[in-house]
Amino acid sequence: MKTIFKIFVLLFVFYNPGIYAQQKFHVEYNQIKGKLTATDKYKKDFGRYHGYEIPLYEGDGVIFIAYSEDFKPSLALVTPNGTVFRQNKNKKNDFVQINTTIPASGTWILFVIGDSSSSGNYELQYGFADKNSLSPGKHPDFCTALDFVLEHANAYFLLLDNPVDSRKTKIEFPGALDVFFDDTNGTYTLTFYQGNDLKQAQSVYAKHNSLVKKCLAQNFNVDSSKQNKTEEYKNTYVLFTEKTNQKPRMVKVDFYDFRVSKTPQPVNFLVDISVGRVN
Repeated sequence: MKTIFKIFVLLFVFYNPGIYAQQKFHVEYNQIKGKLTATDKYKKDFGRYHGYEIPLYEGDGVIFIAYSEDFKPSLALVTPNGTVFRQNKNKKNDFVQINTTIPASGTWILFVIGDSSSSGNYELQYGFADKNSLSPGKHPDFCTALDFVLEHANAYFLLLDNPVDSRKTKIEFPGALDVFFDDTNGTYTLTFYQGNDLKQAQSVYAKHNSLVKKCLAQNFNVDSSKQNKTEEYKNTYVLFTEKTNQKPRMVKVDFYDFRVSKTPQPVNFLVDISVGRVN
């Protein structure tokens, strides 16, 4: 394996943990577009490939996803000493993924691989979380837990929806009755009230609006007291949007009133907090 590494390697510079020493959690995401052609290197029993040289650190959680409409990509993650650490040989699907925890620091190599006849465009998505960002810790306070989920929004929750270690990548969120990834809108949603007591629902809604505002301080714009109505519910919400032009993150606190619904609903009131990125 070592003999093929120097033939075709692209260098990507990822984060240095020291730079983020003052940051409680750190999660990164990026994507690249590549193209396999007939002129790319090919190795028997391995395939036609592109190699990506990546500095990684012990304890990092990583996820790599390759997608192509033109061929069936496979992935191989190779250690700094040249051994295959994780490999996903794909023969059926247009996408493939590897998610794992890195056991040793060094320069790793990720290969995007096709067979001998493969050619065409592909997209590679990758997310990284340092070892302190795979869990919010035991019994986090509200702001710490919110910071953890917001940081994972940077990588579209890839490392929460596809945990590298189910024992570690869990969200313990104070007061939340339920925590789940909503793939219909790409947000992590936390439920804080579901029931039929109007005063209690209003109190929970007001409390969590205040908590979110306190946690986000001056880094988010606040769009408050907005309303929306459908045939199924009446919705009042406060939207917090990050002050940046680069796909800002957002936190939305929702109060749902289902009493307007013409169809039976399990509860009258629901209070949710949704975390995600603005499209």
